[in-house]
Amino acid sequence: MFEALPQGSILNSSRAIALMECEDYADALPLLQADLEKLSHLETTPMVQYLRATCIGNLSVCLMCLNRNEESLDKMEQCRDCKLDLLGHSHPDYLISVNNVANILARLGRVPEALKLYQENKAGMTSTFGQGHPEYLNFVDNLAECLQQLGQYDDEAY
Repeated sequence: MFEALPQGSILNSSRAIALMECEDYADALPLLQADLEKLSHLETTPMVQYLRATCIGNLSVCLMCLNRNEESLDKMEQCRDCKLDLLGHSHPDYLISVNNVANILARLGRVPEALKLYQENKAGMTSTFGQGHPEYLNFVDNLAECLQQLGQYDDEAY
């Protein structure tokens, strides 16, 4: 499914992620933006689409860490939509991107919208990851926090 990128299309994502791990988001941001620009000029193939979706997701996280939450939400929704088109609704990368959209919504104070996404994503997260998987546990933690914010938390429910 995935083929090699054309020669000369080196991306900065690894360096950008390393900078983000060091909490240097301001320096990571232009690297991610440059990668997205490079990817927009390549022939649209499944590999380029996947790299573009991943780059958009990384850009979203970087923007969120810079408290640019509305921009972050826009990018994460783009990432989610790209991953749905490319991978399908039961793929782990798609499910994680839905969880990330819900996280950003909650961060923006749009908790009822976030809760709706978490609830819609619960079956997929459970069947894809299983209840002991770290991604599932992260999802359940996010869902519980959302329910607490709405005064609806119940230990027995999740």
